[in-house]
Amino acid sequence: MQCYPKLSPKREPSDTGYEAEMLPGMRRLELPAPPPKEFRAPVLLTAPTLAPTHSVIQCMRPPPPPPPPPAPRLHKPPSFEEPSSSIPDLEFDGTTVLCRVCGDKASGFHYGVHSCEGCKGFFRRSIQQKIQYRPCTKNQQCSILRINRNRCQYCRLKKCIAVGMSRDAVRFGRVPKREKARILAAMQQSSTSRAHEQAAAAELDDAPRLLARVVRAHLDTCEFTRDRVAAMRARARDCPTYSQPTLACPLNPAPE
Repeated sequence: MQCYPKLSPKREPSDTGYEAEMLPGMRRLELPAPPPKEFRAPVLLTAPTLAPTHSVIQCMRPPPPPPPPPAPRLHKPPSFEEPSSSIPDLEFDGTTVLCRVCGDKASGFHYGVHSCEGCKGFFRRSIQQKIQYRPCTKNQQCSILRINRNRCQYCRLKKCIAVGMSRDAVRFGRVPKREKARILAAMQQSSTSRAHEQAAAAELDDAPRLLARVVRAHLDTCEFTRDRVAAMRARARDCPTYSQPTLACPLNPAPE
């Protein structure tokens, strides 16, 4: 009997590094090779840089000092300017008797005129003591008012004499009551005239309204207004006697 050597199946190297035995009747299953892997460079992740903050430093600093209070305002008293012209020589302003010298409120009838206590005493001292004041340096035309009557005594005495203060009244006593009665009558006349002026001013304020009423009444009641006369003229032109000069319409002395 002839013996043959036993043949073993062919072995092929495998991927695992060793040869696998194949049984008879079996097929070799080949798996597709995996795709090659791409090499990627490693990405370095860096933490974001943080800007330095000064919060801690600011918290450590003390708060700024408050601003200083504003300086107090100094209010200057109003300055009184001297008027350029003198006050009018009035004895009565409607409610109060005025001093004829400085315009202040008169205290009574002194030395021939109504004057205040200041001008009364000034005039009496000047006459009794025969005071000679220094001449005025402003052409002797100073304005004598209540606020500056003591500034120029020369012009003040001159005005006392100009308004009617009498030297004899200082020497010999009071002025007769006749002058006082005259001033009182002038005061009453002044108040009456002021009342009439106020009434006339009130009537003048109503004049435009009254005039409008008169015009409206004329247009409503008068028969010979321009619109109504136009129709009368149109009818008159149809009359043959209208063209005669002797019989012309008085509303149209020159007929067409």
